[in-house]
Amino acid sequence: MELEKKRTALLTEKEAKETPQQKKQKLIEQMRASNEDIEKMEKQLLKINEQINIAHEELREFDSSANEKLAKNNEKYHDLLVKEKEYDDFLKGFEELKENLTIELDKYGEEIVQLLRRISLNVEQAAALEPRVTSLDMNELLQGRATLEELRNLYIRLQEESQTLDDIEVRYNNEMEAMRTKMAEMREQIENFTDVDKIAAEARDDVEKLQGRHEELKAIVPVLEERRLRCEQRLKELREQLNDNPEYAAYLSQRKKLEMLREENARRKAEIEEREKETNYEPLKAEVGYGT
Repeated sequence: MELEKKRTALLTEKEAKETPQQKKQKLIEQMRASNEDIEKMEKQLLKINEQINIAHEELREFDSSANEKLAKNNEKYHDLLVKEKEYDDFLKGFEELKENLTIELDKYGEEIVQLLRRISLNVEQAAALEPRVTSLDMNELLQGRATLEELRNLYIRLQEESQTLDDIEVRYNNEMEAMRTKMAEMREQIENFTDVDKIAAEARDDVEKLQGRHEELKAIVPVLEERRLRCEQRLKELREQLNDNPEYAAYLSQRKKLEMLREENARRKAEIEEREKETNYEPLKAEVGYGT
């Protein structure tokens, strides 16, 4: 019974014992699996590095886009402020000019009315008097001591002055109309501009969106960096496991010897071919027609 147990144990141990060929095959399979793992890890590491580079590039693009949009909005906002100041200055100057012109026209109008009243009074007084030729100044004319001819001349001059004032009034009115037209054009230009508050709000929204995306990318990059470090660490561990495996070291040594043997065989083959060329006279015989 005891012998049977030992026999069974020996048979089991014999069956469990691997042959050198089996060990070699097992090592090859382990190496193949390790190489596949390393290749997968390297591909994964490459992919992670690409994702990190893309994330960094997006960060740079978003920073550049945000700065460009802010610069454009600031420039547009500055232009609107300049337009608004020009409009305010124009309105202020227009109102002052309009007020001055109105005062001046009213003043001339009152003077003309007074002069016409005095002329009318003097004409009525002169119609009842005999013509007298005297040299009177303006004060005398206005005091009712002028001749009819002098009053007529004065009346003509006043009409001419009145016409001149009318021309001035027309010119002033034209200038005022031109100013009103310019004001209307400026109002239209200002209305064509987007509302400043709306521009500022849109700019703030854009900046907030960019900042939000910026924060998302900043949060993603550390995660990718951590994954890359884990992959690099795992890759390092796999390589260390292979390097620490004596069978793998023996395999590398055998592979190196095999490569050296192949190189030596190739070298010797080349030498043999060269010697055959040196000792082979058949091509030379054929060339000189030997034996024909």
